[in-house]
Amino acid sequence: MWTFLGIASFIYVYKKCGDLMSYANKEVLLSVLVFFSLGLLLSYRYHFRGPRQRQQQKQKSHLGTLSDVLSALPLVGFFWAKPTPGSQQVEQPKSRKGKKEVNFSDVCLTETAPNTALLPQYDPEIIIVGSGVLGSSLATVLSRDGRQVTVIERDLKEPDRIVGELLQPGGFNALRDLGLEDTVEGIDSQMVNGYIIHDLESKSEVEIPYPTSEDGRVASGRSFHHGQFIMGLRRAAMAEPNAKFIEGTVLQLLEEDDCVVGVQYKDKETGDTKELHAPLTVVADGLFSKFRKNLVSSKVTVSSHFVGCILK
Repeated sequence: MWTFLGIASFIYVYKKCGDLMSYANKEVLLSVLVFFSLGLLLSYRYHFRGPRQRQQQKQKSHLGTLSDVLSALPLVGFFWAKPTPGSQQVEQPKSRKGKKEVNFSDVCLTETAPNTALLPQYDPEIIIVGSGVLGSSLATVLSRDGRQVTVIERDLKEPDRIVGELLQPGGFNALRDLGLEDTVEGIDSQMVNGYIIHDLESKSEVEIPYPTSEDGRVASGRSFHHGQFIMGLRRAAMAEPNAKFIEGTVLQLLEEDDCVVGVQYKDKETGDTKELHAPLTVVADGLFSKFRKNLVSSKVTVSSHFVGCILK
């Protein structure tokens, strides 16, 4: 069929262009015959490549068939260029790749947006400056009460100094009422029931026991290493999910309208100066506090007495 169409088109052109061909020399005629033969060869190769290709060609639309006919003609095919299958195969992967890139970016946007929304930075409800006996105990109790507590301590290592080695019975009872009596266990603490005065000359002893409670129980205290007791209180606070510890030095208290609204501190790990805000700030930075004099009057409230004796 295609050979017949090729011969017919050549005869048609030959008759219509007789004058032109009469003046053409042998080289021009030979060139036309060569291009005509190549056109027939390409047409045969394109349209007779196997049963599978012929089945696909039968499924083409009428517009595709017309395009095939025009492109198969030796002279008309020069002006009517039909895209080859190779060019379609090259463009198709590009379009698929582009589609994958768009889908990937859509997935990334969908996944990162919720994560960003679920990670807001909240200030705590309570800031505690210092994690000694009072600061650590208060952090544990408030955390168990459901409060978000942040404790800022200058040094979280175990203290190594001789101070606070004896917990009086009143202090131990308060510790028990707070549910922190376990903090004196496992630190080699010793039960103390009172005092004994020794007279070296007469070798006599005078016992001064602690008073009994209203229910008849003998009050007792605890003696221990101060640093181990502090670390026990800190472990109890750190075990609470609502408590957060920051190792750093508080530089100043932040105030607005004569009210403390937070602290400014220097982070020990990074060295950066940061601010933290909270509705309530508790200053529990020990005996030599640098903030106490700015918050309370110089008058000291005495709540108890400890009697000491000097024997000569």
